[in-house]
Amino acid sequence: MNARTKLSALVLGLAVLAAGAYHFLSDRKGTVDGAAVPAGGAGGWSMIRPGAEEPAPGPLTVAGELTPDQVRDRLFRHGSFAGTEPTGDWCVFDGHLKACPGLRQRFEYYILGLGEVRIEDLRALVADEATQANGPELAQQIMAIWDRYWQLRQYTYRNQFVQNDRDTWMPVFEEQKAVRRQILGADWAQAFYGDDEQAFLAHYQQLASGAPPPPDPG
Repeated sequence: MNARTKLSALVLGLAVLAAGAYHFLSDRKGTVDGAAVPAGGAGGWSMIRPGAEEPAPGPLTVAGELTPDQVRDRLFRHGSFAGTEPTGDWCVFDGHLKACPGLRQRFEYYILGLGEVRIEDLRALVADEATQANGPELAQQIMAIWDRYWQLRQYTYRNQFVQNDRDTWMPVFEEQKAVRRQILGADWAQAFYGDDEQAFLAHYQQLASGAPPPPDPG
């Protein structure tokens, strides 16, 4: 695998997020690209804004929110989630919500349903499942992170990544890193993106040094 191919795999590792999928269900069977696999996953570090677009108006986006049970029926019985189980984790330990990459993976699993239902319907489903699993108080905390994460997914960055112009890489990286911490907070940004950021920096420094890439582990 040459350096260009490894670069594409690294910096575009979350491209599926832009289409509605973390590091995430490549085959809709409970795997997220880096996360549903993305995560922590949620996938690889992406220099491209991973926001998913709202679906065009159609039979699945009529006015009026669906109930959580209706969303489950549409996704898990008649939709692309059939035969799958949610990936990731609620990140609740000893009765407390703690920052961990599994929550990003869990969010990305549900976000894959965007297009079959609306983002409002997905939010209602996540809130209902978080409540059933953890109780209303923790569910409220989880949904606060969901709202911030979706805000980040929709954020429009100022700097633009140009793969063939390495001078653009660090401005994009630093802006995304700062925005993640501004919106999510330091702990959750580190949990969700720390591994991706570290991997990108290591790859960038390796290219800058002129050293050959490490052997491909296959």
